[in-house]
Amino acid sequence: MSRHLAGLAAPGASPALVEPLFRDAHTLHGDARLVGHDASAELAGCLEDIFAAHLEAGIVPSGSELDELARLLQALERSLAADDA
Repeated sequence: MSRHLAGLAAPGASPALVEPLFRDAHTLHGDARLVGHDASAELAGCLEDIFAAHLEAGIVPSGSELDELARLLQALERSLAADDA
């Protein structure tokens, strides 16, 4: 997901780049919920909702939105690592 998110920061990035991020967040949301990792499921669900809104609007997140998405993704990665511990 980090690679795709970085691609959105490139000048002229296509809104189509949001689609794989949405799918990944959706998958992580469902998988985390399925195995009872509630914190990870909540974070993935937040990412999923944000990406869904951008898909629906057909826009790429702004620079400040990308910064917040990166922070959410880092929090999700930490949560997943804690869930595995």
